[in-house]
Amino acid sequence: MALILSAATGNFNAGATWVGGIVPGAADEARASTTHTITITANVTCTELSNDGTGIYTLNSGVTLTANVTSKSTTVTRNCLQFTAASPSTATIVGTCTGGTVSTAQAVVNTSTGSLAITGNVSAGAGASSVGVQNASTGTVTITGNITGGAGSGAFGVNNSTTGIVTITGNATGGTGSTAYGVNNLTTGTVTITGIATGGSTNGAEGARNIVGGVLSVGRAKGNDFGIGSTGIVAGVGVASGQTSVTKVKEIEYGSRGMSPTSGPIYLDSDLTNVAVFVNYPTGSKTLSDPNNTAGLSPAATD
Repeated sequence: MALILSAATGNFNAGATWVGGIVPGAADEARASTTHTITITANVTCTELSNDGTGIYTLNSGVTLTANVTSKSTTVTRNCLQFTAASPSTATIVGTCTGGTVSTAQAVVNTSTGSLAITGNVSAGAGASSVGVQNASTGTVTITGNITGGAGSGAFGVNNSTTGIVTITGNATGGTGSTAYGVNNLTTGTVTITGIATGGSTNGAEGARNIVGGVLSVGRAKGNDFGIGSTGIVAGVGVASGQTSVTKVKEIEYGSRGMSPTSGPIYLDSDLTNVAVFVNYPTGSKTLSDPNNTAGLSPAATD
């Protein structure tokens, strides 16, 4: 893999934009150098997009970017890639998105009122508030992949920071940094996670957080591994909810050492019509079946 640096602000596909006149190809890492803004106006395939200093990429409407997007700038608050086009604009990223190692070094920021689709895992970085994907508009972000919080304080995998919509087909896991949520629904936006939201390994690193009045729907909430016999880990819930929020969870799963899966008020929003609750005891397991289940459809005790 060759690392190709930008030579000037310009179009990604123009030779004059890159050192040596070489447009990055499928096996290359393209890096936006400081002060340069690289505009992606047509479909691009490369191994990775990264940035240095104040370098940044702008993704145009109708474009598919096939590349990992990694924030490598050491300049505080600099994003690697932005999507800004107005509705009904759309764009697609196929690849992982990873936040940076310094404060607020974010991989992808959506300020568009349109729709951005991402196929790939999303991770926050080691820097404080180094978000993997930030939805900073009323637009829609759809992610097919797993989300992970970071090592820095407040390093969210995904942050829905205004009133936009985020849909995640995958799991969300809190990180190793303090309050490093997997997914944060900051205000009154709407977030849907089809998979499992699991608490991270440190203080307040929830899998998904919905505190200030938004709507959050989660497939399953799961507590982390805190509990009897755990070392080097503190309590972490899968889903945290505020009283002004609407938080819906289809399933709950206690952590392997008994950690609670949720905090705050939630709705249990299961699609099931027949419910069975399994309780583990030191002497074995017992099954409490739905007394209204006359069809005998509850799982067997061995299931």
